[in-house]
Amino acid sequence: MKELLLALWFGAAGATVGAQPEPETAEPAAPIAPALTPASPSDIEAGEAMLRRLVQATLDADVEAYLACVTGTDPVFRMEERHWIEDVVVNRVMQYTLTTAEWSRDGDELRCTLTATWTMSEGDARELTFPARFVKGESGWLYAGRVWGRLEGPHCVVLFTPDRAEVAQTVMEVFPAVMDTVNADMELGDAVAHHVQEIKIYDSMRELQYSIFPSYVDGLGGWNEPGEAIKILPGRRSGPEGLRSLLAHEYGHVGTFIMGEKATLAPWWMLEGVAELVAEPYSNSRERVERRVKSWAKDGNLAKWEDMFQFPLPEKKWGGHVYTQGHHMMMFIHDTYGRTPRNLWVRLLSQGHSLEEASQQALGISFETLDRDWRAALERALAEDAAKEAAEPSEPATTSGS
Repeated sequence: MKELLLALWFGAAGATVGAQPEPETAEPAAPIAPALTPASPSDIEAGEAMLRRLVQATLDADVEAYLACVTGTDPVFRMEERHWIEDVVVNRVMQYTLTTAEWSRDGDELRCTLTATWTMSEGDARELTFPARFVKGESGWLYAGRVWGRLEGPHCVVLFTPDRAEVAQTVMEVFPAVMDTVNADMELGDAVAHHVQEIKIYDSMRELQYSIFPSYVDGLGGWNEPGEAIKILPGRRSGPEGLRSLLAHEYGHVGTFIMGEKATLAPWWMLEGVAELVAEPYSNSRERVERRVKSWAKDGNLAKWEDMFQFPLPEKKWGGHVYTQGHHMMMFIHDTYGRTPRNLWVRLLSQGHSLEEASQQALGISFETLDRDWRAALERALAEDAAKEAAEPSEPATTSGS
């Protein structure tokens, strides 16, 4: 068994917790708001002792020991941290360190600048620096995540990094209407009467990835899992139009999680397809999706549904198909059967029913028949396109001579 080392080094810059790999170039530290009072030596010692336990739990992939270091006063953050450490059980972290600096007290909170450095079984060491906060629990200081700016509005809370304050204000302005539109389209009704959606706005890909799992390396612009905040990575000048489309997609995922507790076990292509479908009022993507899927059908490049079932995919080449082909199938179900049967189909899948059971109960046909009808509709569309092309007058031939 690989020996895992745990040590603590003290210095003028703070403390480093864990075994030290060779770090890559660090990202610049996010700014911290001025502290009201300096942290006492006893607070710093207690905070660093808790971080030693947090690091050891990460290296040991010990879920309960890790969560014992995380605040329970913020259920959304705690769920995000549970998913974080549960991924570590599957994808073990080989080296993990936490380096602290600039300890301070802000009222009842303890704060510091925290640098995480980690190495997985493959790839180089990665590093991230951010302002962290800690709150008092029964066992002492507990980890409470990064320091956020905060806006509150009807049915939503927006948390943001300092560089995204303007984007946060735009999110606060556009999200309530997006939420209402998606709720109506997915027919969520009373299930969302008291729902408050948290949205976190990041300003670096590295921090968004780290907030998901330490093993996460794929590029992304948004993320949502059951019980978590909607996490987005917009540009500094992201406008209302782009934000509406991104938020509608991510809140579409929230809708499937509200529909059933087993939504994460449903086909990934369905989850992304319905999220893309409910974002259509803002993305205007229907024509583009139609063209792309007809092109794939013409070239024999449609993916098998079973090859897009699981996240992460066994073959990454089908990643784009998950969203676009999944969206096209959801368009077909909606256009053929209507909104309510479509939503029943999604709800049944989100509650753990198989594709066959959901198709029989919601649509009255087998999934094999649904797939055959969808492919037949594509063939008809391709034949219509070919007929139109043949009927169009051809360009007169041009001749040239000397």
